[in-house]
Amino acid sequence: MEITNAPVQTSEGEGKNTAGTEATVTPTATEVRTFTQAELDQIVQKRLAEDRARAQAKYEKELTEKLEATKTELQAAIDTQVSERVKQELEMKALEAAKAKVIADYGLTDAQAERLKGATADELLADAEAVFGSLKVRKPPIINPGGGSGNTPPSLAEMSGKEVIKNWDQLMRQYGPKHQN
Repeated sequence: MEITNAPVQTSEGEGKNTAGTEATVTPTATEVRTFTQAELDQIVQKRLAEDRARAQAKYEKELTEKLEATKTELQAAIDTQVSERVKQELEMKALEAAKAKVIADYGLTDAQAERLKGATADELLADAEAVFGSLKVRKPPIINPGGGSGNTPPSLAEMSGKEVIKNWDQLMRQYGPKHQN
């Protein structure tokens, strides 16, 4: 059984043109259709071209799908890496700020600051307290020389003897022994 678009010779000898339609020719004893080599080559080339086009379309579709899947995976990986890097940068900046605060609070030198260990602000603070706890800078209370308000005593010249005795430690820290005569 063969499909052709060429005119078909029937037993009556009349030529019927089936161009544009598919015709099935069943050879019988009285019907015989012969093709030239050029016609056979043309039929084979046409079918091969159709098969090639179908295979190429299928291949291109699969390739496009694989490329899209790979692109999606790579974008997700890039997004994850960027997110992790940003998080690390923020943590590092927070740790640097915490370290600077500990250095200021304890009055540490650069050599002492290099000794600090910890991956978080709490770990840095705990390390600093364990090693340098006695060095922590304690800020003395501010004595307002212009008069007292709240917990700060008035200036030394305006204090009574009882007030001087009561605030002795605070006055010694502020004025120190260099002011004694």
